[in-house]
Amino acid sequence: FAEARAKIETILRSCGGPTKPQDLGYSRAMMRDAIIYSRFIRQRLTILTLLDNWGLLAQYADEVLDEIF
Repeated sequence: FAEARAKIETILRSCGGPTKPQDLGYSRAMMRDAIIYSRFIRQRLTILTLLDNWGLLAQYADEVLDEIF
């Protein structure tokens, strides 16, 4: 996964494209809210709903954000 992500970032950078949320003006807090609350957009069971039911959503949101910020 890391290799594919690095390749995509390289391609985007070579075109002058954004590679991080902050490149688009999003703060870490905004992205955390997006992860936490996006499960309410549709009435579907998703991994976000399951993580929230298990009390793990905030922890995993923070881990994901640590990788991209």
